[in-house]
Amino acid sequence: ICVLSIKLTAAQVMLDEEDDGLSQNSFNSTPYTLGRISDYNIILVYLPAEQISTHSAATAATQMTSKFTSIRISLMVNISGGVPSTDTDIQLRDVVISQPHQ
Repeated sequence: ICVLSIKLTAAQVMLDEEDDGLSQNSFNSTPYTLGRISDYNIILVYLPAEQISTHSAATAATQMTSKFTSIRISLMVNISGGVPSTDTDIQLRDVVISQPHQ
């Protein structure tokens, strides 16, 4: 789920191949980009600026898993420039990995 067009472009450039067969999902007008990296199918979705919020990103993720029922792994990747602080042991360029609570 990309919230900046530059991030979508960067993700699209990483695709080994791109399939233009599905430009819109059946739930709303948010376009999907389908492609492959090696043997892995990849789904990208772009949320325009007027749709950006935690709720809209969660809704987009829910819609993707409803439409594409074989999704096994979801990655939320972002630049979190606001995370580093003097109160935590997290610094710029650190990689933070978490998992959802069940």
